Amino acid sequence: MSMEEEKNEKILKAMEVKEKYLPYLMSLDGVVGVAIGMENEDIVIIVNVEKINENLRSKIPEHLNGFKVKIVETGIIKKLGDENEDKV
Repeated sequence: MSMEEEKNEKILKAMEVKEKYLPYLMSLDGVVGVAIGMENEDIVIIVNVEKINENLRSKIPEHLNGFKVKIVETGIIKKLGDENEDKV
């Protein structure tokens, strides 16, 4: 297996792990999103939170199924509305 194929398999596995834990992570007060990303050539699961605090740190594991979990403070994330949404 080539390095590219191995990397693609790891990305697919990370996506499966993210989906498995998504309901739990999103149920935590203060979590606003979950994603897959890269850190120093490693695939990581990113948990976006409004504000990092000890309560969240204690509930979010450092690793999920072998993937490092990175907590990122993003603030509130809002869906961009349709430009016609405010018009009546």
